[in-house]
Amino acid sequence: IQMLVTWMDQGALNNSCADCDTTAITFSGNILPIMDAYCTGCHDHTSPSGSIDLTAYNGTGSFDGISDVAADGRLVGAVTGAAGYSFMPSGGMPLPDCLIEQIMTWVDEGYPDN
Repeated sequence: IQMLVTWMDQGALNNSCADCDTTAITFSGNILPIMDAYCTGCHDHTSPSGSIDLTAYNGTGSFDGISDVAADGRLVGAVTGAAGYSFMPSGGMPLPDCLIEQIMTWVDEGYPDN
């Protein structure tokens, strides 16, 4: 309890000593869980916002999938808030820096379906 009180008294900073691991990023192990946790509330397969379905690697019908938005830069543009892109998650807090780094690494590696 005292450790939590001390942490809160110091401003509840995210001062973790853990490094961000971007050495073995996979679609199934890293990217899909990020999409599930942060994106599929709006970009699901039933009624995908912007016709973007972030529940699967490939799009279905007229809906773009994760690989589509990775391929044309929309994924990285949105999560980084780059000029010309709508910042995502919309109306929410930005993704943690480590998750953004993992997404960028996966895209830079050719967004493999692994």
